[in-house]
Amino acid sequence: MTAPTPEQFRRLAADRRVIPVVRRFLVDDQTPIGLFRKLAQDHPGTFLLESAENGHTWSRYSF
Repeated sequence: MTAPTPEQFRRLAADRRVIPVVRRFLVDDQTPIGLFRKLAQDHPGTFLLESAENGHTWSRYSF
């Protein structure tokens, strides 16, 4: 799943400078860090966000 769709992206780009794009991947055999390294390779300024709940060090989501 990718959001927004290419059509929605073009419409939003008409009057916005920044548009968040989300894509879901099923990667049961990859760690968040390993996948990030593959996707962010040669793209400076990329980052990975990790979730935390109730004061714990980490939770179950990576963004």
